[in-house]
Amino acid sequence: MTAHDRVWIAIVGGINGAGKSTTTQELRGDPDFAGAEFLDPDRIAAAVAARNPSLTPAAANFAGLREVAVAIEQLIAARKPLVAETVLANVAYRRICEDAKKQGMLVRLLYVGLPTVEDSIARVALRVSKGGHDVPEADIRRRWPRTHENLAWFALHADAVDVFANIWNAPPKLIAQAREGRIALLDADTLPAVTSVLRPLL
Repeated sequence: MTAHDRVWIAIVGGINGAGKSTTTQELRGDPDFAGAEFLDPDRIAAAVAARNPSLTPAAANFAGLREVAVAIEQLIAARKPLVAETVLANVAYRRICEDAKKQGMLVRLLYVGLPTVEDSIARVALRVSKGGHDVPEADIRRRWPRTHENLAWFALHADAVDVFANIWNAPPKLIAQAREGRIALLDADTLPAVTSVLRPLL
């Protein structure tokens, strides 16, 4: 069985406000993900809130995440391609990676990074000013180290990892890659938090 005969799942990860949705859109034209199910937790949570206006935003978000988790479980069991967005701030997607690989699927992480946690906070504030959803600053700061710790785990365990820096007023820049645990750090300066977790693995 060649890589082209196997089924990919893609995880688009990164801290809040990093630009995951833009990266996800680019995958829609990738032949590896033709016919894939695209799962956006923010949109699903918004749909949950619209159906249940009495829910608090936190409750709608939790329900949306649960819907995504169930959908991922079903798609992996059926060996169907999927693309899912996540802040990557807990171990849930590690288990998803392991489950997919047990099914003979290939796992790709596209990680979108920012230089500092303050950039994340500023980007979320800008999104809110344009009518988008908010994320409490305390949550962003709590998630910042966790998302990078999980990036390091995926660099060792996923079939393919590509890390992009999303800098203000500049196109995304590829700064690190991993293929089957072999890591290449292409730019050690732009994303210090990424460098701090990947350099010890080289």
